[in-house]
Amino acid sequence: MDISLLNDMHNCNISDFSNWSKIQTLISSTIPDTNLLDFAQSHESTKTKIIFADYHYYILNQFYRPSVTKRETDTDSWVRAEFHSLVINLYSALDSLAYEINLAYNFGLKPNQINIYHTHTSFQQNCIRCNIDNQNDALTALINIEFAKTWFQIFNKLRNQIVHKNLPVITIGLGGLATKITIPNDPSNTNPQYGDYSQGLEINQYSQTIRKNVVNIIEQTYPLIESRIKNRYNL
Repeated sequence: MDISLLNDMHNCNISDFSNWSKIQTLISSTIPDTNLLDFAQSHESTKTKIIFADYHYYILNQFYRPSVTKRETDTDSWVRAEFHSLVINLYSALDSLAYEINLAYNFGLKPNQINIYHTHTSFQQNCIRCNIDNQNDALTALINIEFAKTWFQIFNKLRNQIVHKNLPVITIGLGGLATKITIPNDPSNTNPQYGDYSQGLEINQYSQTIRKNVVNIIEQTYPLIESRIKNRYNL
């Protein structure tokens, strides 16, 4: 099977990343001092993670389109390999965004303290989400609303499952055509049965959905932190 690669990735422009581009224009017009360089690198990283996710979807979409592409022996493994990488990059884009927020608000957290999702005890509250909650502003509302939604709860479980365990998928044969490969409603379910795939989270379409949702959060965040970026770095 011939697979083409996504070319010229370092010059890739993302059409639905206009607010990211606005911040990039703002910071690239200034010779960065040490602090701004840290932010500039994190800002670039956020976009890079989306581009890497797009790269893996570009590959996946060539050998797996549900109900269209004929199945080959290794289709399931190929799909999971690209899907795993896509999910990790999309989740990492949110962590990279969280580090941008950390710098814009001057929270002073180290990179290893940054995780966009948190579950911890009252004795461990110095994380990015707790710092955001303490601001009680528009960004607080956005983050808490978006990450309480069902799509993110599934996405978070999916990321953790991929990192720590095998991801169970179900393969449905469609005659002589390609299989339809679906993840369980709860990706952390270690022994899913047929009914546990009832939400129809088919991998190709689901990849497009979570990419759209992640980019939507990123794009909504930048207008909310733009003034803080300007004030922090005297732009």
